[in-house]
This record gives sequence, C-alpha cells and structure tokens, in this order.
Amino acid sequence: MTQSRFLRLFLLSSALVLVFLPLQLYVLYRNASIPLLPYSWKEIHGYHWMDVVMMPTHGEVPLDRWITIVLGIFVFLFFGLGSDAMKMYRKWFTKLRLDTNFVGLYSRDPVTDNRVPAVEHDHGSLASLVFHFCKKRLSWRRSSSL
Repeated sequence: MTQSRFLRLFLLSSALVLVFLPLQLYVLYRNASIPLLPYSWKEIHGYHWMDVVMMPTHGEVPLDRWITIVLGIFVFLFFGLGSDAMKMYRKWFTKLRLDTNFVGLYSRDPVTDNRVPAVEHDHGSLASLVFHFCKKRLSWRRSSSL
C-alpha cells in the first residue's frame, strides 16, 4: 500500500467516524423515538400483500435518505480521483477510441514530436494535476507581469 492510498483510506475513515457516525446515531435516535405499533403477521402478509402504499411527503425527503448518497459521493471523491483510477480511466478512453476528444490524454514525444498516448505516463491524481496547472498559471502570470 502506497502512502497516498493509506492517506486516502485514513481520511475516508476519519470522515466516516467524525461525520457519518453522529448522523447515523441521530437517525437511530429519531427512529427509536417513534412509537411502535402492535405487529400482526396476518396484516403484513395478508390479502393486501402486493399493494404498494404511497405516503405523501409534501416534497420533503427525510435526512437518512441523503446520507447514503453523500457517502457514495465521498467514497468516489476519495478513491475515484486517485492516480490509479485516473490511469485506468485513460486506458478505458483509449480502448474505446474516445481519446481523440480529450487532448489531455496525449502528450508530445520529445524525440519525434508526435502525439503519443499518455496512458503509459503517470500524471498523478486529479489534485496534483490541478496543483501543477495552478502553479504553471501563477508562474506564467508572474513572468508576463515583469
């Protein structure tokens, strides 16, 4: 396991413990405070077994429905934008012949000056690409203002 993978896993675990655990405990508290109705097997599995009962929500979605969606987005952000995942996406785009639409998937060969697929090169994660882009842009602005 590389240091960046460990860091992503550690940060995701920390976010789960610090953010999602209190939210889930709150949802558990809210659900536990609802009074229980008497249970009847005959009523649950009776004549109306296949009926779907629609409950009006008046446009409101309970908080606990959004927790799993936000959790999925967090997991993708932590692992789907890492350097390994970005390399895999580049390979998929190249195999599907979608690489001609994305200029960043190609680089210039310094010897022949031809376009070569950048799949073999490790450009790092999305965060490092943004960092290098901003760094180049800032250095360009400094040099042009002098």
